[in-house]
Amino acid sequence: MPSVDGVPWQWIVEHAIATQCRVWGGQGNLIVPTGWEIREDELFLRLLRCFNPDLLAVHAPTHSDVEEIAPDAYAATIADADRQLSDLGFGEQARADELQRLRGEVAWGLEPTAELHAKLIETVAPLRHDDEVRSTFLNGSAPPTFGHACR
Repeated sequence: MPSVDGVPWQWIVEHAIATQCRVWGGQGNLIVPTGWEIREDELFLRLLRCFNPDLLAVHAPTHSDVEEIAPDAYAATIADADRQLSDLGFGEQARADELQRLRGEVAWGLEPTAELHAKLIETVAPLRHDDEVRSTFLNGSAPPTFGHACR
């Protein structure tokens, strides 16, 4: 779950909770904020060892999700994108099409670093091979990219 300047963390947490509830109804899911470097956070690592997850998911809201989470931030992003497209000479229909496409793009993504990924494997699955640890991105606009989700 990303930390975003200017957006109250409570709004992002609420959306992350709603989004992750689509995976097995939210049962057994652990939500971890990532606004700091968790790789060296012993409390986080202890929680992970106890939780022993089979799947790691990153809450990656799309621009469409941001419209729900933080409408003012969304409006500013769309206005800025529209202004840039206009400055580049795009016509009204081309701008509308591009802004519609933008709604489906990830707005606030957080890709785990290679060091964090390695630490997670070392912590929860030291005998697994790297390619056996499954991960995905979750948002409110698209179904999860694996087969164990509520639709």
